[in-house]
Amino acid sequence: MERINYLSLATILFFLSVFLISLFLVPKYQAVSKLKNSLSDYEKALAEQRDYFKNLDEDLEKIDEYKDLMEKISLAIPKESSIVDFFNLIDNLASANGLSLEQVGSFRISESKEISNLKEMETSFTVSGPYASFKEFVSAIQKSARLIEVEEISFKSETGPGKEKAGIFDFSLKVKAYSL
Repeated sequence: MERINYLSLATILFFLSVFLISLFLVPKYQAVSKLKNSLSDYEKALAEQRDYFKNLDEDLEKIDEYKDLMEKISLAIPKESSIVDFFNLIDNLASANGLSLEQVGSFRISESKEISNLKEMETSFTVSGPYASFKEFVSAIQKSARLIEVEEISFKSETGPGKEKAGIFDFSLKVKAYSL
């Protein structure tokens, strides 16, 4: 029987195992290592996105706090200068304060000279009623959310059935309203 050279066999098996390890296990280890690195990159990106969305939610909550103020601003300066909406507001304010909208004059829409990027609508109208109601009406115009500037006021007392005794006057107003 031949004698087996254990030293040669051990050396061959050692180099064969090193070769097989380097052939199969090292690339797998590198692939797993790359996956771990890319996973940590994705986790960092995910954490950054979570922070970003958390900040967005906080900003949205801050915006919601000012929602009423933003709605007032959009009411004060509407996007379109609608004469119908304007006179609906005037008619509602007049009725709420005991006046009646009697006459509507002409109107003109132009670029504002005082405030850039805004349009101004100039118009005139006449309301009828007692003086105390008129004072409340003018106060309501000034307090309304809509940006309205009263430029000129005049009044006259009509002589007619029931007007003189009741203290009914016709008030003519010239106003400016602004829009985008």
